[in-house]
Amino acid sequence: MNRVVGWIGIALLWLPVAAGFGFEGSAGLAMLSARQLGLLANSVVYACLVGVVCSFVGFLIAFCVNHLSPKQRRIVLILLVGTAALPSIVISTPSLILLLRLMPNHSQGLLPALIVQAFAFTPISALIAVLSVSALPRDQVNAAMLLPSPSKALFRAVLPMLRPGMAAAFGLASLLSVIDFTITSIFNWNTYSLEAFTDISAGQPVMGASLPLLMLGLIGSIVCGRWMSRLVWTESSLGFQVLPLPIWVQRISIAATVVFSVTAAGMFLGLLSSVESLHAASTSLTNASGDALSSLKINLATCAISLIWALAIAPLLLRSRSWVPWALTLAPFSFLPTLVGIVFAQLGVRLGIFGVWLPALALSVRIVPIASVLIAIWFGQIDRSAIESARVSLSVAVRTVRVYLPIALPALAMAACLSFISGLGDVGTMLLVVQPGQSTLSLRLYNYLHYGSAPDSTVISFIIMCFAMSLALVFTARRQAA
Repeated sequence: MNRVVGWIGIALLWLPVAAGFGFEGSAGLAMLSARQLGLLANSVVYACLVGVVCSFVGFLIAFCVNHLSPKQRRIVLILLVGTAALPSIVISTPSLILLLRLMPNHSQGLLPALIVQAFAFTPISALIAVLSVSALPRDQVNAAMLLPSPSKALFRAVLPMLRPGMAAAFGLASLLSVIDFTITSIFNWNTYSLEAFTDISAGQPVMGASLPLLMLGLIGSIVCGRWMSRLVWTESSLGFQVLPLPIWVQRISIAATVVFSVTAAGMFLGLLSSVESLHAASTSLTNASGDALSSLKINLATCAISLIWALAIAPLLLRSRSWVPWALTLAPFSFLPTLVGIVFAQLGVRLGIFGVWLPALALSVRIVPIASVLIAIWFGQIDRSAIESARVSLSVAVRTVRVYLPIALPALAMAACLSFISGLGDVGTMLLVVQPGQSTLSLRLYNYLHYGSAPDSTVISFIIMCFAMSLALVFTARRQAA
């Protein structure tokens, strides 16, 4: 029964694609123009560059984190999770302010967009790297230490064991880069996803523009799914251990971690310095109160839907030794936000779904994949002895309250925080499903950045950052308890 429910949950994630083809038929499969093909190729190269930078820096940070003391490790993990949870549009705010101050004549174009995009997606690559390093089998790591030199141990043993994690970090960062148009639009660098959003908004077929990104997303999901399915079934539990690393690698990893930490701290301080006065901040908060209330309602509904949906899919992922369910679950995360927005806007009109539930359902399609994977990985790494003994000695009601809920609460809390923050910073979907006369914090922030209202955008960014840091604290508390 759980398998059937899980497959139904995965099938529902693919509703935007099925509905898109149903609405448009063969008209949605029109060939791309030469300009679109060229822009798609440029976007793929751009995304691969971002993926290479993110995965390289991410594993350097992971090597450093692995050798830090528990207190130092917790600080770095808070910065990683906090910045990973920040929406792209929030990261754009202090980055744009900083670039305008440092190099006002070169604050737009390819290089600024590449730097900011790489910084935005490095934390999630680093977290994948941390999981990969902490999941290495201890016996193989101990065997690697017997090799003649740390350099040989690194290149002949450690790095080959980390290849699936490296591929996953590269694939996810590249995938996020190719579908995200928030940063590139703010820094005036045209990409295929931005062009697709413009064309779809002008009435062009949504599936024709979305299909190339769907194919790229499926490839990236297969790479990530293979790594995640192995991570759940790894024989060793997650834990930090000493790796045989050469001195020069240790120094470079420390430098990369320091640069990232200083940059992240500078981002927060830069936002703080942009606040002109408490009176201006209070005025901005008052003006945004209506949007904040609307965002709160939508994202609370998104949390409820996403948790129920993810809990239906996670048991299937946990029990499956195949990467196929993982890939099919992760692929909807790569759906173009414009595709999801257009399809759900049409579904809302046809089915009469209005209010907060339409945007909440649309947001859930792109949030549930990550929430499902997060819950499945969490349960795949816990000690099952307590669960097995509870099945023998306790009744269903008692073991649910005393055993299952305490074990599940950290994963549910992280999934809820992730759902809330992801929905709070979404722009591409909200632009299309929010009803006329209604707005959200992310839409207000997007408008502020485009029309140059730095003080107002700073206050809204701080609001979203507070929620992101709450996720970081929950995550690190979980790691400390483990």
